[in-house]
Amino acid sequence: MNGEKHYQRVKLNHLKNNGAFMSKTENEKEQLIKKRDELRSRLEAIEKDYRQGLDADSEEQAVQLENAEVQEAIAKSTSEELQRIEEKLAKLS
Repeated sequence: MNGEKHYQRVKLNHLKNNGAFMSKTENEKEQLIKKRDELRSRLEAIEKDYRQGLDADSEEQAVQLENAEVQEAIAKSTSEELQRIEEKLAKLS
């Protein structure tokens, strides 16, 4: 690779990493941390919704109970993905 092409590639990688030189592992770790934080926020929002309890109105309670089933499935899926990400992060550390 000639010097100019190498320089351009290095410069492009520098720009892609927001001005900071990062290894492939560091970049992967940063992405995993970002995803982990998003998943944690999602779980917190679901838990907050659960803590609010049911509405006094019976029709609204029926809707809330239906939504609770969906939220439970989302929470389970989110927890599983979060666990996989935390395992990957542990391997990278």
